[in-house]
Amino acid sequence: MNKKGIMRFIFLISIGILVVEANAQIPMEVFQNPKNLTVLPPDISPEELRATMFSIGQQVGMRCSKCHDFTSDTPYPERDYASDKKEPKRVAREMMLMVKNINEAVSALDRGPKHKAMTVECVTCHRGVRQPRQIEEIFETTTKEKGLTVAIDKYEELREKWFSAGAYNFSAWRLGGIAQKIFDSGDTEGGMQVHALNLKLNGADGSFFFHRGESFEKQGKIEHAIADFERAFELDDSFGFLQGRISQLKEQLKGKK
Repeated sequence: MNKKGIMRFIFLISIGILVVEANAQIPMEVFQNPKNLTVLPPDISPEELRATMFSIGQQVGMRCSKCHDFTSDTPYPERDYASDKKEPKRVAREMMLMVKNINEAVSALDRGPKHKAMTVECVTCHRGVRQPRQIEEIFETTTKEKGLTVAIDKYEELREKWFSAGAYNFSAWRLGGIAQKIFDSGDTEGGMQVHALNLKLNGADGSFFFHRGESFEKQGKIEHAIADFERAFELDDSFGFLQGRISQLKEQLKGKK
């Protein structure tokens, strides 16, 4: 394995991330003379190893004992860092190699002298959570397994916990898309329940009114649709494309009178 590429990977995931909180209590001796390194170079310094491990843990929202074979109560001299017993450790190695390969492939692209290749880190997908799932997937799975009411409660719980961290996309646009998908599946009442949640959380966002207006139009509630589309444009002029549609809907209303 190319040592230069590995060290570049280490640098990318550890630069600027040493806010180690409780992990800072781990003695440096733990990182000296490491055994069973298959991805990281065997001559990695204790400082680099500590920075790498702390960084990975923070980026994927896990503690040392998730991958290594000990519990948080195990005294440091008795902790077995070399053991491959736990599946998460084997998966972590695969993920580290995946990140390295992606960055090498991207940096090898020739896009001209002004192009600066972006880099991928664990946090690019994980964003501090163990399972890098999109909020739509979580909502849909929870709805199927436990019902819409539980899914709505789960959404609000996740938003309360992770909103400031940016772990999930809690935007009005994404929640409106969830509502529309439920509505289009034939669950009109469920779709409107999610629109109501969006109103509560994002009532000053034009995206909410756009999506709810779509639902109103599909229900044949043209006056409500017009009002929502107009409000969407009022709040966000990027919805200017709705002006033609609003005119058409107003003509449609006249034809009914």
